[in-house]
Amino acid sequence: MHKLAGMRVDPKLNGFHGRHGGTSPRLVRVDTGETTPLDLPAGSEVHDVSWTADGLRFALTVGQGDQIGLWVGSVDGQVKKIETVALNPLLGTPVEWLPDQQRLLVRRIPPGRGPAPHTLYWVEALDGGDPVAEVPHRDRLMRLGKPFSGEPEEVFRAEHRIQPWGSAWGAEGGTLMLSERERIRRWRYVWLLDVDAGTARRWFDLDEDDRYGDPGFPLERPLANGKMVMHQQGDAVYFRGSGATAMGDRPFLDLRPLGEGATERLFRSAPDRYEVPIAVIDDDRLVIRSESSVDVPNYFVAALGDTTSAGAGEAMRTVTREPITHIEDPAPRLRQIEKRIVRYERADGVPLSFTLGATGHLAPPPPSGARRGGRGW
Repeated sequence: MHKLAGMRVDPKLNGFHGRHGGTSPRLVRVDTGETTPLDLPAGSEVHDVSWTADGLRFALTVGQGDQIGLWVGSVDGQVKKIETVALNPLLGTPVEWLPDQQRLLVRRIPPGRGPAPHTLYWVEALDGGDPVAEVPHRDRLMRLGKPFSGEPEEVFRAEHRIQPWGSAWGAEGGTLMLSERERIRRWRYVWLLDVDAGTARRWFDLDEDDRYGDPGFPLERPLANGKMVMHQQGDAVYFRGSGATAMGDRPFLDLRPLGEGATERLFRSAPDRYEVPIAVIDDDRLVIRSESSVDVPNYFVAALGDTTSAGAGEAMRTVTREPITHIEDPAPRLRQIEKRIVRYERADGVPLSFTLGATGHLAPPPPSGARRGGRGW
């Protein structure tokens, strides 16, 4: 039994410690008294039952062996186990019928769950938290494994302040992207650590004020346990950036190798649109959101084609777009508004002007000398 957050947990069943269910379950018809036993395995305990609104079917939560399983049945006495579903009742009702009375909403344990690693990582300041203190190193990355009773181990010592928000784990092994920031120069250094092998090498560095050269940040994807890791294609990581230029932002998606090799620009927003990579579907497709000064935002599948010759900073693959959504402009007349500056002279000779926005034909300016509250129209 584990005492966790005010609950007593049975780690074998993933249920509440000391809670038992009913044995030898049976159905009894009220009108006739007819009894029908339910064919459940010996030693099973029925923890709860959830009936459909018509009273003809039910779902059972059944403790058996090392899990709480899900069974469904009907008033004729037939029952069936839903394989591969292990329920988790610790955080709320584990089984509920949805409004259509055909489907069930369940709290389940992910398939294949096992020991998800028990190692704690944290950052310690080596300068007492004083950013102007003269020290050879400002931070260090530490770790401690279960049962958390030994001495912590230093994993990495940083010359500058470690930025936790600029760090991300790799999908496999002990790969960790770690960022440190030099406060005076406003410079960011990005390292690749192998926390299992105890190695570290600088991946790249950048001037924080150089928005045009900003490489962006890694795209992430969830693991089966819900934790986020860098989204990779083999030994390369997808990077998404805002793509600042003198003519405005042009977001991009890069494929940056973890080892040697050049970064490949897979996608870049068209110059006359604002297109943002949202997610990667597979090696050759991604989801983007696209809009322009006259088109409302919509989502597209961007299919990456053959390699093409491209100028500096442009995508190295051809792109075709297929719409996912077809959202229409809710106020199309607003797109027709034209802005014009109207200049005129007040009666006392002072020149005035205002910006007029209108659709269609613009009426001539008001007559000279028109006044409103001491200010020109």
